[in-house]
Amino acid sequence: MLGRFWNPAPVPPPQIDPHLDELSWPERSGEVISFALLSLECWLSRGGVLREWLRLNLWLAVMFTLFAVLLVPPVTALLKGAVEWSALGSDIVENVTTAIMRLPPVVLALATLLLVIKLLQRHWLRRRRQSSPYEEERYQ
Repeated sequence: MLGRFWNPAPVPPPQIDPHLDELSWPERSGEVISFALLSLECWLSRGGVLREWLRLNLWLAVMFTLFAVLLVPPVTALLKGAVEWSALGSDIVENVTTAIMRLPPVVLALATLLLVIKLLQRHWLRRRRQSSPYEEERYQ
């Protein structure tokens, strides 16, 4: 895996164009500046490690920039939506709790009584269904 991203190649020594004197002054200037920069690179890193290090860092910078540009805005939008939905949910719970607490105690007592009666009725019917097959076996 490391060889795929890190593969320095030796830097060849720079050479001046043999027809430098025939070039125009902007071309000669560009050739001389290019030769100076290539000589500096060859002097700093003859094995190509500096060039490879710069290439790897540039590649990482491009990847991180793409990640930041393409992935961060949608994730931010999703998180903002989640924050808004959770705030709405807490508002709903708060409103329902407030409404229940404002009901008169008599209404709450009646609702609790009706709920208990319904649960006892369901429990009684379930026990009755379970006990009927056993009674038939006893009589036979």
